[in-house]
Amino acid sequence: MKFNLWTALAAIAITLSMRGSAARAAVTLYTDPAAFAAAVAGLSSATETFDAAGLQAFTHVTSTDGSIGPAGWVLGGFLSGSVWKDAVSRSLGESTTFSFDSTNLIGAGAFFDTSTGGEGQGLSITEFLAPSPTFPFGGQLDVNTSLGGIHGTFFGWTSSDPFTSFTIRAGPFAGGLEGFDMDNLTFAAVPEPSGIGLAMISGLAATLAWRAGRRRP
Repeated sequence: MKFNLWTALAAIAITLSMRGSAARAAVTLYTDPAAFAAAVAGLSSATETFDAAGLQAFTHVTSTDGSIGPAGWVLGGFLSGSVWKDAVSRSLGESTTFSFDSTNLIGAGAFFDTSTGGEGQGLSITEFLAPSPTFPFGGQLDVNTSLGGIHGTFFGWTSSDPFTSFTIRAGPFAGGLEGFDMDNLTFAAVPEPSGIGLAMISGLAATLAWRAGRRRP
């Protein structure tokens, strides 16, 4: 059987990605907004205040119904006054995903209130890792799978590896639909990486392929 260079490289990359996501990715949680602010000091940060006039240009949202209009609270999130109102449940699988202009988010945090419709199933937050040397194909990491009983107070996190977005779904608690408000969502990002490293990798791969081609009879 002939040795296939590209198959071998792909297998190594997948293995490293799987091992890395299990062993190296980690998050640090914050319930004190001052401590979170100190942790992301010096990074590029921006806050989405959810003003009724509309979302900031740097904020991107995909809700269950594919829109952010006030069509229906149960179907997806929407702007109401100066907060983001939303509702999620395990039975219907609602979710809302937030992303920022930068693909190198290193932290996020907001003020949550899960008491708007009485306590329900709570919230589960997952971040989606950006492709990197550690995670060539990205991946996902649970930030908090049991966030509940949070009444107008802060919850945030920083990530050991950059992420592109995070998704809010229903948590594991007993009960029904979990309605919640969210306000003052802060994104913190590191500068975009230089393309030099990627260029070097691409150049090396091209060189190996050229040499392999010359060796063929």
